[in-house]
Amino acid sequence: MNELANYSSARCACLYVERMKPVKMVAEMRLIHRAMMLVPNTHRVLDVPCGEGRVMLDLAQRGYAVTGADVSEEMVIVARRAAAASGLTCRVHREDLQKLTFPDGSFDTVICFRLFHKLPTELRQLIIGELCRVSRHYVLLSYDSAWSYTSIKRTLRIVLGGHKPDRWATSLEDVKGAFARCGFELLQDFAQLPLLKAHHFAMWQRIAPISEAR
Repeated sequence: MNELANYSSARCACLYVERMKPVKMVAEMRLIHRAMMLVPNTHRVLDVPCGEGRVMLDLAQRGYAVTGADVSEEMVIVARRAAAASGLTCRVHREDLQKLTFPDGSFDTVICFRLFHKLPTELRQLIIGELCRVSRHYVLLSYDSAWSYTSIKRTLRIVLGGHKPDRWATSLEDVKGAFARCGFELLQDFAQLPLLKAHHFAMWQRIAPISEAR
């Protein structure tokens, strides 16, 4: 689990939440809610990586049966405590997203929020494959669009300043190709602020039977 732990550490997740401006947190949750309007609240949902449980608990409060999973043992503990404090019944597992232990089609909907943009190219197809494998219907994935003002500005800053990138933007077409290889097609792409903000949340729908999506 060491490789993904570099991108999903407890310290990084906690610092992210602590430093996040309230307006940004509201904007992110609004983006998730827009997509979840298309998901029946009877669906079994997996939130991975769940981090401190922000998305998991929000969806549980909205009536979804949500399971959380994270590679970080510390984050699993934090998420379990948060669920208990909220009086919600959410199972939280320690899982390596490169090789989930859940059987094929264990969940109706799988959410992967704020991880993909941290992954180098060589991990992306593997991660998408696992998300698709355990989903019966939908996968909701956030990504940073390469065709946005913030992504272009970040790229120029890296090139001109010689900084090492800490996040990787991508085109929607590249993500489409990765999901197509797993038997999924794009249902809808939600943008926070089109062409201005990089953050997108795309919803993918299974079109191939689970037994054929290999």
